[in-house]
Amino acid sequence: MRTNYRALICLLALSLSAIPISQAANDAKEPKKPPLTEVKLQEHRKLFKVGKSAFYRGKADEVGVAFYIKGLGINTPVAMVLEGSDPSSPMTLQLMNDYSPNWDRTVSTEGKGAVTTRFRTEGPAVALVKSSGGMQPYRLAIWVGPEVKVFASAPPPFLTQEEYRKRHGGFSRWYLLGGVVLVLAIATFVWMRKRKSAGVSAER
Repeated sequence: MRTNYRALICLLALSLSAIPISQAANDAKEPKKPPLTEVKLQEHRKLFKVGKSAFYRGKADEVGVAFYIKGLGINTPVAMVLEGSDPSSPMTLQLMNDYSPNWDRTVSTEGKGAVTTRFRTEGPAVALVKSSGGMQPYRLAIWVGPEVKVFASAPPPFLTQEEYRKRHGGFSRWYLLGGVVLVLAIATFVWMRKRKSAGVSAER
């Protein structure tokens, strides 16, 4: 393989010139990352007959507080409720699949004080609670339902003869008559062939 010396020289030059740039970057403050909490779902049968849920309360600023939800499937329903302490200062709830490059959904408590969202996704999900300004208290409820059995609610691919007759009716007399005519036509054709063959043999 031929070496691209021009590209190699450019790479070396960039490495040398990056020394003061790296030092200047270290002096700058790194962007603050939101704290991440892995959601621990539990059964709360006094509240929900099915599924599991989790409840959190805390404070969030403009950077936000993130929550990581594992074990989700495309047939698993999820519902979340975010409640802020001050309706005049809205909070936002952002959602994304763990493999998405950007946020898939953003909802706000603006004008209501609370917001509800429902979704389904394949794979882990991330939720981010953010305030519109300053540190604000919040409460977050997360419910994950059981997997919806799609094929269990679908009709069976095969029907019994009795079910077919109920839906489409039995064979009509016209079908029966047509079958009899077809059998007679075939029998007549065979009989004529045999007779013709017998006549040819007798002539010889």
